[in-house]
Amino acid sequence: MTLHKVNLGIDSGPIVYQKEIKINFEDTAVTLKNKMDSKVLEILESFLPDIVSNAIKTKDQDETLSTYFHKRYPSDGKIDWNKPALDIYNLIRALVTPWPGAYYIKDNKKYVINSFMKLEDVEKMQKEMNYLQS
Repeated sequence: MTLHKVNLGIDSGPIVYQKEIKINFEDTAVTLKNKMDSKVLEILESFLPDIVSNAIKTKDQDETLSTYFHKRYPSDGKIDWNKPALDIYNLIRALVTPWPGAYYIKDNKKYVINSFMKLEDVEKMQKEMNYLQS
């Protein structure tokens, strides 16, 4: 989790504060957001005096460590049952409600998975879907 000054780039301003947040294997985008939300006030309160007095110490970001993801499109949520089960599991975890959910097409009908599934359940479903596609 990074607090940084805003500049003209995308998330590229000088770093004010960083804190690692543990991501558990069964965390979803929602549980991770809740973890981060619970730390935001604590972080901001500790930096408020420096913010007000404009005495914040920063460090430049290392651009060689930066990664960027393209604008999200609905097709990014489509499940490819040929990918490793862990990739599918992570896609589902990332897109749970209130996000749009991961989806697949079966018999010309769209099915949306918008709640957490255990990896074992994803693996079972993957075997069924690959069997149906054969």
